[in-house]
Amino acid sequence: MGLARTIAEYEAIGPRSKEFVRRKASWLNARDRTVGVLARLSQEALDEFDMSMSFSRKSGCLLSAKCEKIAEELGEEVSTFFALFGIDEVILGEFYPYRCMGPRGCIRYPGFYCFSTPNDPCNNGD
Repeated sequence: MGLARTIAEYEAIGPRSKEFVRRKASWLNARDRTVGVLARLSQEALDEFDMSMSFSRKSGCLLSAKCEKIAEELGEEVSTFFALFGIDEVILGEFYPYRCMGPRGCIRYPGFYCFSTPNDPCNNGD
């Protein structure tokens, strides 16, 4: 399966994907390997993301995270980080840079990532 180019494709990847990071356990596994784009990021950037991320219990989608240091370290290549989660740069602009504002959904905000749909609100992750 390739990177998701629509929201429907992103949700359809599912929480049990072996190809993409779709839950905390798969994130921790990827982080431990520190290959590819992860090898280019500082521990501080990875920790910031780690401590703020949440995934949908239903779809496995990354719902929200703080990415200021990742964005700073990767610059124009930040989409390579989000590809780990199955997100193509074609749709990345719909989720980044946005911040989860709880029941109000996502607002444009530098350094944050937010994915929210009526069936999968950004504040309903773990």
